[in-house]
Amino acid sequence: MCVRHPVAHKILLADDSMTAQNMGKKILAEGGYDVVAVSNGAAAVKKIAEQPPDLAILDVYMPGYTGLEVCQKVKSAPETARVPVLLTMGQMEALDPAESTRVKADGVITKPFVASDLLAVVQKLEEKLRPAAETAPAEAVRTMKMAAPDLGIQDASYEAWKAEAPEATEAEPEEEAV
Repeated sequence: MCVRHPVAHKILLADDSMTAQNMGKKILAEGGYDVVAVSNGAAAVKKIAEQPPDLAILDVYMPGYTGLEVCQKVKSAPETARVPVLLTMGQMEALDPAESTRVKADGVITKPFVASDLLAVVQKLEEKLRPAAETAPAEAVRTMKMAAPDLGIQDASYEAWKAEAPEATEAEPEEEAV
């Protein structure tokens, strides 16, 4: 199944398992995504700094930095805080749900990937990539420029004030009292 997107979102896939990397790349590429894969957390941090992806898929347990540490770095940096992060873990690996919440992960999926599940989760996370204007159209507000009305209330006191008001010139410094 090949779904082509008008704009291919760039996904960073970080996993130390070449099998998981290859499987993820194949599924995502066939889904119409542009995938960059790296094999450890340090490489993921470097890639994200060079060119932030539209979405990051990070293995929880990998060398360098763990997926949790990379996720925390992504979510705490203002430039990448809005990048959705999907954490991955093997079926036999344990992850306390509080940890994924603590690092502000957008989701968790188990490996080995089931193509339809991975694509469904990624498509759900893509909704976070749409500009607010696309997801909730705002009503247009028009500002109109109008001339100030002549209210005819410039009486004698206005004329007196105008005559007595100092000219708008540079003020002379006042002498200090001793």
